[in-house]
Amino acid sequence: MKKIYLLFLLAVLPLVTSAQVEINGIYYNLESYNHTATVTSHSYCHYSGRIIIPANITYNGATYKVTSIDSRAFYFEDVTSVSIGSNVKYIGSEAFYLCESLTSVTIGNSVTDIDYGAFNRCTGLKKVTIPSSVKYIGDEAFRNCSALTSVTIGKNVTYIGSRAFYDCRVLESVIIPDSVKSIGDYTFWNCRNLTSATIGESVKSIGYRAFQYCSSLETVTIPNSVYSIGDEAFIGCSSLTSVTIGNGVTYIGDSAFEGCKGIESFVIGNGVRSLGNRSFYQCSNLESLTIPNSVESIGKSAFYNCSSMTSISIGNGKKILKKK
Repeated sequence: MKKIYLLFLLAVLPLVTSAQVEINGIYYNLESYNHTATVTSHSYCHYSGRIIIPANITYNGATYKVTSIDSRAFYFEDVTSVSIGSNVKYIGSEAFYLCESLTSVTIGNSVTDIDYGAFNRCTGLKKVTIPSSVKYIGDEAFRNCSALTSVTIGKNVTYIGSRAFYDCRVLESVIIPDSVKSIGDYTFWNCRNLTSATIGESVKSIGYRAFQYCSSLETVTIPNSVYSIGDEAFIGCSSLTSVTIGNGVTYIGDSAFEGCKGIESFVIGNGVRSLGNRSFYQCSNLESLTIPNSVESIGKSAFYNCSSMTSISIGNGKKILKKK
């Protein structure tokens, strides 16, 4: 029996072997069984300057498709620009982490996954176009890209991870396509220059502190697809003047709009059942509010220090607060 098992291993091993090679200054792990290649790092060599990742490479007369970029492949390297080939499907976790000299990246049209922290702390990166092939933007994918002014998100992305654009403080606008199902926790935290955010018609939840401290954000329309606005989701959005909440929302979280001092008008959808604690705390320019009949509970200090508010009405117009 042992002899048969050994013979089986000897037969299978050649099919699954891999090797690392260098071609035109880029290192690859080659998989002989399916003729694919993964861009990888090398212990004794460093990348710099312009990097062009091809669609295919040839080694010892055989052609290999370059299908992925390994985790930390370019970690902390001095690369200035990257062009990702048309066969790459996967960009690994922290693949370009701390590439502070990276100013531009072209993502190929076959990429489906941008994994955790792939471009985290690429502080020179100014513009990103995420193609329609991408479905998954991982947690912290573009975190601390402090020079990023523009991002285009492809129409087939379904997931934007937590802290994906965390502290991208010069990002000016974002359109979240209809394909996206959820906006993770802290996704746009401290994007101070963000003036407009369009939320797609399929988003179901807005995560904890998703837009916290987006102090330049002026208007927000939350579509009917959204059922939950997370705690502190828009806390500190001091330039926010107008908010419309769709009829699908059932819960507005604790401190969801706390400190939004610029809010003058607020439309609460007919599906809201609960207003969290301090949900409109210190919205000092908010003058009046109509709460629909659907609301079953209002949290503690929900309207505390709303110094301009003269009345709050429920559904049929019955006033429950009137300032003399």
